[in-house]
Amino acid sequence: MTLKKLKDELSSLPPESPVIFYTDTDKIDGNYHVTELKLARIDSIDCVGRRSDREEAFLQLLDGHGGDYMTNAKFSGILEQSINSVKRLGDAPVFAEFGAKNSILSIYHIAEPELQNDQILIHLVSTRSKCRPLEDAICQNSIPKPVIRLDEPFKNNCC
Repeated sequence: MTLKKLKDELSSLPPESPVIFYTDTDKIDGNYHVTELKLARIDSIDCVGRRSDREEAFLQLLDGHGGDYMTNAKFSGILEQSINSVKRLGDAPVFAEFGAKNSILSIYHIAEPELQNDQILIHLVSTRSKCRPLEDAICQNSIPKPVIRLDEPFKNNCC
């Protein structure tokens, strides 16, 4: 998901509908606040010594204290203004930063918005640590895809 794609998907939904973000365990309360939209350049090296240079965007949300949810028109306007102000912000993969009840900040994938009962629901999907060389090998079908259980640590021999 990119911010441009999110904005485009929201443009087909009713502007007066409330935008409600939720995780697997929590719903972000009404009166939440978009604290920051940022673009980060990442220059990294992985466990097998490969360098990577990429950009990632982040949408940071501050939990609300109840009340009304932001409308699609207002949220889309924030996205539009931010995309127009920060070069390449709309083109990079975007992640959400959020801490339930404004506690420990976690990073989430942003799912496609869904319209249900005149509300726009956006699921924030938990992220996991990952080994890029292992993911690449799986994608190239050079090794079988491992079964990852959420209740056990992920073990591999790539490093």
